Amino acid sequence: MKRLIIAMCLMASTASADVVIENDLGGSLNRYAREFKAFHASGERVEIAGRCASACTIYMALSNACIHPEAKFGFHTATAFGLAPSEAGNKWVAQFYPAKLKAKFMGDYSKSLGFTWLRGREVLAMNPKAKEC
Repeated sequence: MKRLIIAMCLMASTASADVVIENDLGGSLNRYAREFKAFHASGERVEIAGRCASACTIYMALSNACIHPEAKFGFHTATAFGLAPSEAGNKWVAQFYPAKLKAKFMGDYSKSLGFTWLRGREVLAMNPKAKEC
């Protein structure tokens, strides 16, 4: 009986994520906008545990998301169909970022097609609303 109670307590104390992001390098902003809305509406717990780059980075704004300190976020300029940089795309993505990260993104990170990588702990430090996993 004692083992059963301990097991039940352990299970109750470890919330598992419904969605775990480990290696998402981004894609279409339209697709990520739809997924963001779906994750938000469902209330599914989204755990950002590994690489989350490009459009994936908008998930950090989900109220039902948490960020592992060792996760890696990749930022670069948004492009129109993978070709030319898109200022409108950059502004759209930046709206999901907290003020400090938005300033860095619009200042430096959005100027290159190459990724600028930040660890989850750096993103957490810039985002007072973010939850650590």
